[in-house]
Amino acid sequence: MISNISNREKRKLCEVCGERRARTLCPRCHRLICNNCLDPVWHYCIDCASVKRVLQDDYKRYLDRVNSLLEDIKKRLSYNMCLECPILRELLFSYIKNLKDLENIARKEDYHYIMDEIKQTKGTAQRLAIIICTKLLGNLKS
Repeated sequence: MISNISNREKRKLCEVCGERRARTLCPRCHRLICNNCLDPVWHYCIDCASVKRVLQDDYKRYLDRVNSLLEDIKKRLSYNMCLECPILRELLFSYIKNLKDLENIARKEDYHYIMDEIKQTKGTAQRLAIIICTKLLGNLKS
């Protein structure tokens, strides 16, 4: 949340632009900022907001890459030989863990833009893991 600053601090200049009187405090870096240097979306100073945007874009690129690799895993599962590949299984399980971690980060940092895609990708990875485990169990019974 944005904190209002005391009367004594109101006389200070914005720590981002250095030109206008500071009106609030950035909740991320705790610098005094003016209204012009307050990002309207994130409610952080414009510097912190730009960092958050870059991180969100990085997470989006990671999701795109994982989705591409999950499509490749789907294709490989049509070959029974690939079911027994420990590298493929471990890769899939590491994606599930990474997606859970990313989901927690997105929730904590309010990355609503990518939250739905994270959930969808995680669901796809979990379904693929279930398919692999089910087929492996079926092979063990045979």
